[in-house]
Amino acid sequence: MLLTDILITDEMKAMVEDGGVTLQLTTTVDSTCLTTAEAFFKAYEEEQKIFTVARVETVTKLYLNRERQAGLAHFNLMTTRWPSTFEIKLFTERFLQSKTADIKTAQPQFNDDEVASTSTYTQIPDSLCALEQLTELYMGYNALTAIPDEIGKLKNMNILNLTFNKIAKIPDSLCALEQLTELYMEYNALTAIPDEIGKLKSMKILKLNNNNIEKIPDSLCALEQLTELNVRYNALTAIPDEITKLKSMKILDLSSNNIAKIPDSLCALEQLTELYMGSDALTAIPDEITKLKSMKILDLSFSKFAKIPDSLCTLEQLTKLNMHYNALTAIPDEITKLKSLKILNLNHNNIAKIPDSLCALEQLTELNMVSNALTAIPDEISKLKSMKTLNLSFNKIAKIPDSLCALEQLTELDMMSNALTSIPSGIKKLNLIHLRLDDNKLKEFPWQIIEE
Repeated sequence: MLLTDILITDEMKAMVEDGGVTLQLTTTVDSTCLTTAEAFFKAYEEEQKIFTVARVETVTKLYLNRERQAGLAHFNLMTTRWPSTFEIKLFTERFLQSKTADIKTAQPQFNDDEVASTSTYTQIPDSLCALEQLTELYMGYNALTAIPDEIGKLKNMNILNLTFNKIAKIPDSLCALEQLTELYMEYNALTAIPDEIGKLKSMKILKLNNNNIEKIPDSLCALEQLTELNVRYNALTAIPDEITKLKSMKILDLSSNNIAKIPDSLCALEQLTELYMGSDALTAIPDEITKLKSMKILDLSFSKFAKIPDSLCTLEQLTKLNMHYNALTAIPDEITKLKSLKILNLNHNNIAKIPDSLCALEQLTELNMVSNALTAIPDEISKLKSMKTLNLSFNKIAKIPDSLCALEQLTELDMMSNALTSIPSGIKKLNLIHLRLDDNKLKEFPWQIIEE
């Protein structure tokens, strides 16, 4: 075969923009053809460079033009891969030095590892802290090691995002930003939360996960407007009783710490809808958890629970329960009370039986019981009329009952690594999209899966 022409499609251009194209030819290719291709890609790179410069010039002029500038409220330069580091540097040099007073949003941010690795931001420029009208600042995915005291000048700041840096301390000056409603400092090098944090009375969302914080100060619990707190993957060992003051709290993530006890005071947070508490040291929950009537998502995974507490089964609004990687040996009959439950994840326990009571959960759409000690599927499984995803892989189940074939909504069935020797003919009635039967004891191909 001899290639005599190359069609450059829009899809090929998109691939180039997304990170380059690898072209592999196993036939004889005319040299003229290769020259044409090389010329195209070279011209395309030059075109993109020219476009980048032109774009920065346009943006710079836009901001320097007072008539246009007055109506601009939000400026976002960074997307996942575009613009390039070159564009960001060019913009920073021309724009921040202009000290334009009307900027409200600045986002010299790097959003993926490839781009982040080229970042040269090691500090927040002083010129940026002079933008008194700034309400949102995004400088995540850089190499910042500190926050300057000048940050306190940004009195109108609402949102501050400094995720994925190397910041070791939250300065007192930051805690003077009375208008701040959202602070994101995940994946830094923080070891403490300053007592001055209590001054941020407008704070609604605070994310400090993946640091090395050892304590939640009482002052944080004075943030009455706080609706979401994420401090997972830190070095916490306790929850302060003062947490009861966070009356507006809806989402609380304390997982992957070393917390051994959930205090009764936490159970006074009546607005709480999502609680993530998985911890190697956690073995029980207080009976007062019944007070959390608004709870919809509860995650107690990677803990040491030997049983599902009866008190947990009183949470009538609960839609998702995660208790994978615990020490459970049974599912209590009381689980039938969780009438709103849609997703149940009990992977990696030692449960020997699926009780009939579980099969009464008519709203259940997803059941995961990977790596347990199951040997059978009850006939009552047919009652789970809403079931869409059923994963029972890595157990010791010898048979798929005919009753399972009555689950008309089921689209995903995973029975990998069990002890199946045959497949029921009724399985062809199911509208399966995903089916795994590998690593069983099937003696012949299950033709009934594809037969009409």
